[in-house]
Amino acid sequence: MGKLVAIDGATFSGKTTTVKKLYEKLSKTHNVAIVPEMIRVVCKEYGIEKIEDLRKNKKLFVKVQKEVIDRQIKIESELIDEHEIVITDRSVYSNLMYASYGMYFNGINEICEVFKPNRYNYIFLLEPIPEYVAKTVKPKFRSVQGIKNAAFQHLLLKNILPHYIEIPFDDVDKRVEAIKNAISCPLGKPSCGEHCLWYYKGKCNYR
Repeated sequence: MGKLVAIDGATFSGKTTTVKKLYEKLSKTHNVAIVPEMIRVVCKEYGIEKIEDLRKNKKLFVKVQKEVIDRQIKIESELIDEHEIVITDRSVYSNLMYASYGMYFNGINEICEVFKPNRYNYIFLLEPIPEYVAKTVKPKFRSVQGIKNAAFQHLLLKNILPHYIEIPFDDVDKRVEAIKNAISCPLGKPSCGEHCLWYYKGKCNYR
């Protein structure tokens, strides 16, 4: 069984770009698969152009979010048996946070499946885009509220994720290199975030 790796973070933190770059890097030497951000996949199938529009219909919102989590669990479980590394664009825990507007679980087994603390070998939490960058580069973040929303999402994720390694805002290639090195760390522990950040800052004594 391979390693299950989640790239998580607030809106526009660079998750999808990081996932693609990490795949390109790791696929040169490993058998790697990607689980795309499932909410976008399901919304496209339902003909929903903007995820924001989904929130306007609570009944549909609950239906779509349930399908997102069910499908993500299924796909991750299938791919992990066939690949060395599976990279997920947003963890199940993160999707659960966004689905918190309604309870849709079938029963205790499904809840336990979602909340398994060891579901992912690694969860990398990307630091939100800084305010000075957001206002000049990302149009959707030019409002003060947009910046606050991203910071709040990040704070929520830090509280709900069972374990994570926080990756500072930086050039995407540097982020990918830090994640790649963390995955290949000889200590091999998801909770070993500080060592990975030491490496990121050029201070890790384990290499």
